[in-house]
Amino acid sequence: MCDLVVMHGGEAACEVARHLAKQVRAMVPKSFAIKTVAMNDHLDVWAAVLASTTKPACFLYVAQTVENDAPAEEAGKAIRHYTKPRSCKFCSNTTAAAAAKNQHYERCGAGCPYVDEEGAQFGALDVAYAVVCIGDTNLLLDRQTTTAKDCNAAGQKLDKALGVLGGTCLIERCEANEAEGLELAIDPWTERFAAALKAKYAS
Repeated sequence: MCDLVVMHGGEAACEVARHLAKQVRAMVPKSFAIKTVAMNDHLDVWAAVLASTTKPACFLYVAQTVENDAPAEEAGKAIRHYTKPRSCKFCSNTTAAAAAKNQHYERCGAGCPYVDEEGAQFGALDVAYAVVCIGDTNLLLDRQTTTAKDCNAAGQKLDKALGVLGGTCLIERCEANEAEGLELAIDPWTERFAAALKAKYAS
């Protein structure tokens, strides 16, 4: 069993999150609890996970990128939270150093990973995550390459930060381009996500 929390940031991301939740609901056992929340409420979600003594949790982030590689307003607060610089109070480990090496944190003992005063400690909890990136190449008029990879900077940044903080990536991120049709990337990815979710948590 598992609590799946689908967090959305952005107008298009909200619609995608509801679609994802509905699709996944039809693909996993009824014992899986699924809910959608605004990404701005991510700290409240973490508080609920920290207080829970039963089910593990999986977070599915649906992050929208708008002009100039910026996150949608509804996603900005959460993305800034996860990507802000952190350092361990007991050793020299820093998120910046880990990100530069494209690797997870390294524990030094009871004080690691990076002490986060706001409570979002992936490494201390049995929490998995996945990221869906929503972008639009129509906003990239000054670029020569216009693929889904080019218009999803906010989601890509979030995905990397969650890994650096010690989160367990359930499945590779989905990168969708609104100009091509979001469903072209999201629908097949959703099937793979549901299969990975069942493989990890169904019992």
